[in-house]
Amino acid sequence: MLGQQVAVENKPGAAGSIAGQYVVRAAKDGYTLFLFALSTLTNEIINPTPSFDVVKDFAPIALLANGTIVLAVNPAIQVHSVTELIALAKSKPGELLYGSTGTGSIPQLAAELFAQRAGIKLTHVPYPGSPQIAGDLIAGRITMSFNIASAMIGQIRAGQLTALATAASKRATALPEVPTMAEAGIPNFDTSLWLGLAAPAETPSRVKARRRRTQGDAQSRICGNPAHAGL
Repeated sequence: MLGQQVAVENKPGAAGSIAGQYVVRAAKDGYTLFLFALSTLTNEIINPTPSFDVVKDFAPIALLANGTIVLAVNPAIQVHSVTELIALAKSKPGELLYGSTGTGSIPQLAAELFAQRAGIKLTHVPYPGSPQIAGDLIAGRITMSFNIASAMIGQIRAGQLTALATAASKRATALPEVPTMAEAGIPNFDTSLWLGLAAPAETPSRVKARRRRTQGDAQSRICGNPAHAGL
């Protein structure tokens, strides 16, 4: 749609802050953009010395996508519902390890909210990215995780992971058989993740406008395709 190639450079870590720092220092020409998530914002809020200011250092372009957070466990623990997971956690206070993409990230906050609501104690294990969490969850190095659905859906469908619930107000189109947290007994539990596109502050308005128009076309096409709905 832009009429040119786009290179994706993954810089995981610190809830997207490492990538954010890189883009903040980039040229203000519209050719280096930042794909940031809600976790980037929550990390800044709880961090006493943030490396950048989301509001001052970036120029927003558009909302890119929304993603569902899924609570998944290793099948070896023989847990098939949120109720069973809570019972297991209560029988082993602090022994259940959960992985997240870092303190202040949406997966970490979702797990802490779950622990608070359920009256259980969990132990946090931070990771640089979602794929590493899925790998260790499959290997049994951690017990559970609230993770973005796109990072685990293949493993869930293959039976390598057990999805217990989605942390959203309604069931995910990609995982219609998985109940929401509310259906599983934890009401008002929606920690859906959004992804936005931004440019460094002071990027020329005409450049941002072009990117925004292109993004608007992309969202229209995606929303018009039922196969992409809810992903």
